[in-house]
Amino acid sequence: MALPKRTQKQVAERLKGNLDYFESPAGIRTLRGWLYFFGIVLAIALPFGWHMFMASEEVFNPGPISRAHAPIAHDCGTCHPQLAQIRKQSNQVREIYNEPYWQRIDQACQTCHQGFALHFPNTIPDDTTGHKGAFETNSCTSCHREHLTAEKMVASTDSNCAACHNRTDLMAASAEKGRKIPASRFPTRPNDGLKYFKKDRPLNGYTQVFPKFDQGHPIFQIHEQNLKDPNPIRFNHWRHSQADIPVTSKGERANDCNFCHKPDGRGNFQRISFEKHCADCHAIKFDPNTPGLEIPHGRPEQVREFLRALDVKYIEYFRKLEGNNEQRVRERAGTAIQGLIQTYGQQSSADGSLTKLERQVFFNGIAPSGGNNPFNRNLNITERAQFTGCAYCHTMTEQRNSTPMVAATNMADRFLSNGEFNHAKHGMQSCSQCHNTIANSRETSDINIPTQQSCTECHNSGPRGVKNDCQSCHHYHAPGYKTVNAPKIAEAEGQTLPTTREMMLAR
Repeated sequence: MALPKRTQKQVAERLKGNLDYFESPAGIRTLRGWLYFFGIVLAIALPFGWHMFMASEEVFNPGPISRAHAPIAHDCGTCHPQLAQIRKQSNQVREIYNEPYWQRIDQACQTCHQGFALHFPNTIPDDTTGHKGAFETNSCTSCHREHLTAEKMVASTDSNCAACHNRTDLMAASAEKGRKIPASRFPTRPNDGLKYFKKDRPLNGYTQVFPKFDQGHPIFQIHEQNLKDPNPIRFNHWRHSQADIPVTSKGERANDCNFCHKPDGRGNFQRISFEKHCADCHAIKFDPNTPGLEIPHGRPEQVREFLRALDVKYIEYFRKLEGNNEQRVRERAGTAIQGLIQTYGQQSSADGSLTKLERQVFFNGIAPSGGNNPFNRNLNITERAQFTGCAYCHTMTEQRNSTPMVAATNMADRFLSNGEFNHAKHGMQSCSQCHNTIANSRETSDINIPTQQSCTECHNSGPRGVKNDCQSCHHYHAPGYKTVNAPKIAEAEGQTLPTTREMMLAR
């Protein structure tokens, strides 16, 4: 049976005076409103949750991944550990994201790139970025930008360096922080097996503000402080460049730079050694009558052992010349020994003090027959150099009733420890073109490297200038500042960083 229909007027008449009608509970209407609300929330949350926890992460990718990182392009958590940690600890999202963002990414980088460390410990974060807890200015990501290309990662440029090194505020803050950090925390020499010239770190560190190499770059510290080479070997570049230096037994000109400074195949030169570069002219012939018998070049103790066993050495030497004629060997060896005893006295002393012969060898030298001129061209190459004594080249310290001490040579392989230089790439015709102080260098302590100003003659920003970017000479990563020490160093600076192991377990 159909219900009677009421008109709008009838309904209004019935409810006349009832003002609480619209405030009365209506279950179906309320339920319908909540269903609408939760439906909208669910529609928004489902796609996000699906992509966050189930689907591919490419939806969040702001750009392509470089070729080297392509294998991990679909796993954002490899580089962004917060994401991987959130998946395991979704109830701690707020705490995870409140941790220093860039430092966590750096730790992720270092799980693979363990041979690389961050910049020097006095690097100052750029507080002008506005990011809470941001440390990007001394992070891997400040120079190595991802999500820009699918090819090789974009190389860092001078602008990356100038972002700090051309800012007075950051450099001043860096210098202030550096004064509170021990000098031992600032490694300045790469671990490449070479010996570098030791320089003290400047009071303000390397914090001078400048934009480019030819625009305000500080002069090399060696020249700025007029540093000297402490190498105790006595050497005179000027003397060895003179025309009267003899030709060696191999027909080489010993007054040519290339005679001593031979390429090592890596853009620099081999180490100088007595046997390769000095012995041909500066012979250590013990006796002019026995040119094949040489004093050992090594520790002073070896020299004394050699001198005290001369009778045996003479017999061995003449046996090579006379063969099986033992009588002749004994005669020649005896004559040689007698000559030495008549000239210098006994071979050894009872109290351990130096004999006259030992003192002559260590301090005064023995002149060969033919005169005292070590470069007498009338002599054979094996006779040209007199044995002028160990002290002629080495710093010797006499000890009471004991063997003299010889100072360690301490010869540096490289003098510019904070920069890299490749001789092979420069291909200079004349060494003096850059090393123009060699011609008048008479002291071993002279450091004859080019000045920064002379380098800018070619390496400048002019129309004909050659490459002068920071990366040509410098490396961003601090040498010796090992990745494995990063957590300890951070802790000492009041920071908290997870270890590599913790980072791997968090994934």
